[in-house]
Amino acid sequence: MKYNRITIALLFCFAFTFLLSAQTENLQTKVIDGKEFYIYKVKPSEGFYILSHKFGISQEEIIRYNPAAKNGLKKGQLLMIPTNKGVNKQDSEPEIESTFEHTIVRGESLYSISKTYKVPIRSIIALNPGSERGIKAGATLKIPQRYQKPEKQSIPLVQKDTQTAMNTADSEVLEDSLNGTSNEYVYHTIADGETLFSISKRYDVDIETILKLNPGISPTHMKKGSVIRITPDTKELNVTIEPKQLYTEYKVRKKETLYSISKKFGTTVEEIKKCNPNIKQIKQDDIINIPAGIEYNTVTAENPITSAEINNIYNKLYKSDKKGVINVAVILPFMLRQSSPDTKASLYTEYYQGFLMAVDSLKRQGASINVYAYDSEESESTVRRILSDPILKEMDLIIAPENDSHIKLIADFGLANDINVVNTFSLK
Repeated sequence: MKYNRITIALLFCFAFTFLLSAQTENLQTKVIDGKEFYIYKVKPSEGFYILSHKFGISQEEIIRYNPAAKNGLKKGQLLMIPTNKGVNKQDSEPEIESTFEHTIVRGESLYSISKTYKVPIRSIIALNPGSERGIKAGATLKIPQRYQKPEKQSIPLVQKDTQTAMNTADSEVLEDSLNGTSNEYVYHTIADGETLFSISKRYDVDIETILKLNPGISPTHMKKGSVIRITPDTKELNVTIEPKQLYTEYKVRKKETLYSISKKFGTTVEEIKKCNPNIKQIKQDDIINIPAGIEYNTVTAENPITSAEINNIYNKLYKSDKKGVINVAVILPFMLRQSSPDTKASLYTEYYQGFLMAVDSLKRQGASINVYAYDSEESESTVRRILSDPILKEMDLIIAPENDSHIKLIADFGLANDINVVNTFSLK
């Protein structure tokens, strides 16, 4: 009896379905966020190839729900395997949240915010009715996570200059999309209690990558409401099971109170009391627990990364070989060669004077900082000459001017030499 290819394929599918059912009927299952998973214990010599055929899923899907398996499987390791029972296609492929929140900073406009995140102003207004009439510092805006071409709809009346900025920004976003530069990052707004570890697990991205993409954050500086960047090829994983409060030990100093300590560590008296349920009053030399974020554990045989290990990653990434000395270069158009510097140059000079005052304050607190000032003269050739100075490769930080072409030159130099580069003047 002869079988054609379609018949053989159907017989294979029926046999595979029966075999899979027999292998999984005795496995424990768990429902997390409306999705059902098998809890499977890896057997000796089992690898991704065997498990992929056993459960009918790809290696990538196994790793998606089990980030700890990225470096290989281990005997006895617990895995979460999606059962795909009663789950539609949309649920089986969790997507990044469609919006995130941006806290408005003084001086920002809808135009500058749209340029920052490469989304059309129209999309921001659609999510934030009334924002076309003006925005205020300290307020929050919903920002679309990924740009989708908006449907034709009536746009609220706006002032002429705002409408012009909208048209300009929207056309630039579309141009970026055609050139493949749109959606460069996924953005995440830090929530209360989140840590580097919990965010890394949520998006299945390693902590070092998050730190590299966001030089302003650290294990001890995770400000609620701040927006950070995540690599664009991540899927948000909603497989957290149980939050765990982390804390650090602190020795009470003379005349300190719970209130003064809470202000010192940026927390509240109530949060400190939660970490110290048996303490009603404190006195000098008492050892108390200070809240240090929340850690989310997933079903895995490996232990979650500890705070000490996260600090080691941060210190390794931003290590200093100069025994604690920090070198900072300030490259700004002071225009010192001009007989009478213009208003813009004067503002840069005032900024530099304020910067030196801040450095002096840090030095009085024990910091060791060397400052190197350079006049960029609004000239690209001058910037190139400054960057050719060998001492520039010893910098830990470079403050760059607002000129786009000069920023690019300095940023490329910083990337090549592992130097942080910031710009505090351009809203872009």
